[in-house]
Amino acid sequence: MCLFSRTARFALPLLCLTLFAVSCADGPQGGSPLKYSGDPVADFVTALRVGDTGKVERLIDSDPSLLKLTDEQGQTAMHYAALGNQPRVIALLKDKGMDLNVRDFEGRTPLTVLEDSGFRYEEARDALLKMGAQR
Repeated sequence: MCLFSRTARFALPLLCLTLFAVSCADGPQGGSPLKYSGDPVADFVTALRVGDTGKVERLIDSDPSLLKLTDEQGQTAMHYAALGNQPRVIALLKDKGMDLNVRDFEGRTPLTVLEDSGFRYEEARDALLKMGAQR
């Protein structure tokens, strides 16, 4: 379970970061029903991870500050969508005004983080490049 604060910067435990980099068998893409906790930040992270674009959009519409949250490394929802191989979420975040080239505290864009991760998530990489992302 992940704990969050509601400040502009929040800490995501490494467990949460790892979950984004692993395919998830739950939720919209895996077919089994997904249960949300009711906490907007935790639900936002879960929806990003599983590619639940409807939930991501509803949460952003009700609280646009979710787009400004970062983890302890300065990574944003865009970084997490890239690491989760969620091209539809990437497109939604861009449509909601999120910068494709937002940089973490080490100066890495979502595309750079994805490429450095070693994951072969071509859908996310191709979506980022098609939308104009830079390294």
